[in-house]
Amino acid sequence: VNLQSEFIQKGIDFDFPKLNEIGQLKTTYFAFDTTNSNIRQIFNEKTKTIVYDISAEINADRDLGSTGFINNESYFTVNVAVEVPLHGSVKDVVLTDTVSFDASRFKDIESGELKMLITNDFPADIELQLYLLDDQGSQITQLMDEGPLVISSPGIGPDGRANAPQEKVHFIPLSANKISNLKNAKTIAIVGKLNTTNSQSGQTLWIYDDYGIGLKLGALVNLKN
Repeated sequence: VNLQSEFIQKGIDFDFPKLNEIGQLKTTYFAFDTTNSNIRQIFNEKTKTIVYDISAEINADRDLGSTGFINNESYFTVNVAVEVPLHGSVKDVVLTDTVSFDASRFKDIESGELKMLITNDFPADIELQLYLLDDQGSQITQLMDEGPLVISSPGIGPDGRANAPQEKVHFIPLSANKISNLKNAKTIAIVGKLNTTNSQSGQTLWIYDDYGIGLKLGALVNLKN
């Protein structure tokens, strides 16, 4: 699907340093959106790859009254990014991440507990579980025996975005069996399940790319003599 817009044909004017601004950089931002292009159609076609080719023409309007300069340090760069905020509903979407784990720190532990500090930016509740993985990436055990921990939504503000998240603290007792499993772990997998159909706004809301789950994990332990 080709991008269609009047700006594809007539081009985009970008800013540049004037004669009294030699050595400075000028930045121009331009967005193809639903008001000036068929970008909606492109993404409705489940686009996976975007191929682009950009050419530039100096003084495209042939304005003889315009005076500029080019020296051996002159250049321009073009950075292209795609931003697609999601407005809709999702059910049981799984978000995952993994972090490496240094098991050597647990070799002399007799007892203790893990302390989790969690924040939720999403405008919906999230079910969170942590898994210990071995060096082959296979699951050893889950850290929370009682099942996933529910992290409440921070709620939605008048601008439609999620409010500032509240921190939640949760403790995980370290039994002898769990300590043994920790010693064999190489990675911790963090798994969150997102369900917006039970959200504050009903079944549809905005999901932005700066939303996420924050997790800090520490240990309070008793060491062997």
